[in-house]
Amino acid sequence: MCSDLVVARRYNPKIQYRLREIPVKYVKVWRQAQARRLDRDNIADLAKSIKNDGLLNPPLVQRVSKTEFLLMSGQRRLAAMKRLGAKTIPVHVIMKKSEMSLEEAKAASVVENIHRNSMDDHDVIVAARLLTEKLGKAKAAAHLGITRATLYKYLGFDAVPDTLKLLVPSVISRDHMTRLFLAVSNIKRTKSIAIKIQGMEPELKKQYLMLLTGHPKMSHPKLLKLARGSLVKQNISLRLTKGAAKRLKAKSGRANMLPNEYAKRLLEKALK
Repeated sequence: MCSDLVVARRYNPKIQYRLREIPVKYVKVWRQAQARRLDRDNIADLAKSIKNDGLLNPPLVQRVSKTEFLLMSGQRRLAAMKRLGAKTIPVHVIMKKSEMSLEEAKAASVVENIHRNSMDDHDVIVAARLLTEKLGKAKAAAHLGITRATLYKYLGFDAVPDTLKLLVPSVISRDHMTRLFLAVSNIKRTKSIAIKIQGMEPELKKQYLMLLTGHPKMSHPKLLKLARGSLVKQNISLRLTKGAAKRLKAKSGRANMLPNEYAKRLLEKALK
């Protein structure tokens, strides 16, 4: 059995196939399975190899209809054959008794491309959402080779459970809910914190969520204390009435100081 069947075996351990030659245009690459833009230079080299030695390892496909075959593996080989101008292509067609459901086949196709290609963040997001929808979060993370926490980051708001989405936007904004759940990853605690920070000032809430991301297990009182402390500013501005401004100017003049310097000294003295 060829190595291309490793992914398919996860879905059907008794997979069988037969060799057929079909029109190239019948082979369909699902949009979600296109894990990257194929390197033109590599495809050109592969095309030369196929021209000289033939297609030694035909792509694996599953039949969808008489004129449509889902590509399970072999995207580069298909591209190389197209580059050579081939009208037909030999393929390994999964036999009917070994076929997967269409949704499982799509997922398997995506997984195969994930492990064969280098993906950027956008590609991973597309694959993560598709696999999560078809396989669930645990299996999607395993197939992507990442932790569930990392999967949640790629999924964004899609990772938030429906029970928590009900709190958006009445209790908390969509963005804040996403950040909160990604930090905590616990439905009960996420809901509790969302309610507690509901009435916070925007700046304080922003600082709180930032601290929570770095310290997800820290208690709410400690996080709130740190958030408030971090908002203390050394540079502040005060708007005085005309009368107060005149008196400040007069007193600072008598003290041979600039108004700002004199106001700073008065404030520091009062705070002490």
